[in-house]
Amino acid sequence: PGVVKRWKARGEVAFQYEEDLQQVNNDLPQQPSDQAAMLSTLSRNGDSTKVARLFHSIQSQADTELLHHSIYASYALALITTGQDQIAFEQAAESITAAIDQHSTNAIYHVIHARAAQQLGDWQTALHAMQTALSLWSDEPRWQAKLGDILLFNSQYPEAVLHYLSAIEMESGYLQHYIDLSQAYLSNGEPGQAISTLQNATKVAPDKPEAYLALAGVYYEQQNFIQAKRNADMASRIAPKQPEPLLMCAQIALKLDDPGQAQVKSEAALDLVPDDPRALLLLAKAFSNLGDPGQAMDVVETAIPLADDPLPLYLLRAELLAAADDSQRLLPELKSIADQY
Repeated sequence: PGVVKRWKARGEVAFQYEEDLQQVNNDLPQQPSDQAAMLSTLSRNGDSTKVARLFHSIQSQADTELLHHSIYASYALALITTGQDQIAFEQAAESITAAIDQHSTNAIYHVIHARAAQQLGDWQTALHAMQTALSLWSDEPRWQAKLGDILLFNSQYPEAVLHYLSAIEMESGYLQHYIDLSQAYLSNGEPGQAISTLQNATKVAPDKPEAYLALAGVYYEQQNFIQAKRNADMASRIAPKQPEPLLMCAQIALKLDDPGQAQVKSEAALDLVPDDPRALLLLAKAFSNLGDPGQAMDVVETAIPLADDPLPLYLLRAELLAAADDSQRLLPELKSIADQY
């Protein structure tokens, strides 16, 4: 009967979370592992308010001031998963610290601590937490990659490379490790190593577009637009319903002085994601290079309200005004850009 009651409580949390939690609170199981499981279950529903309410109910019914470390850890992870603001992430950091204070040799707790610190922008704490986690449990490839991510953010590029290499050694079939490693090589000024890594990635996952798309990006930055086009075309063939390869193809086409192809690819991307400001920018550039500045300007005006960062669109509008010798509109445009940026 006790087991049935605990699973019933979990089920109510999982399937009746839209209703009031009072009944669930009244039926709380007494085992910390079950209470922790309830918090984990509720976190998957994406409601941080109800996660907090359940935690405080567990806290209020506890016989001791300190809860079991598994409850603190589950609460922290739930807040990281569902939280949307600084307060939630600060509470997560506080809760996982309480869990570590009780059980400092649990590697997973240190990983949760690293995630909370990342959400707070505390990268040094995140770095220390992941290093501690790996000192306790070194053979987890995703943790090696996680530490690589943190090192990469901290501009510790050679160290990031080493951890991504460790991740690949442990999990050679996981594509993201290769893409992460290539980024570390690029950041460390080693584009040749990045290209070699991504070429290996295309062999690991030949039916996925990500490695080909990343290769196209590296070749593009190296101004090897022919190789960039080959890889972008391959990515687009593999994933014809994804906009990213089409956007890269359009961008490369402009560099290869093929505005007609740039128009085709950007319009195809817009068919998939209407009003994508990136596709609209490329389409406007294509129209401009095709000798249709009026159409280009219309597209720019459409795109500006849609863009999170409209600066490239403002600059293109200024170029179009300059080409049209429209000084009456150009000078205010340039002043506006200078004032904003």
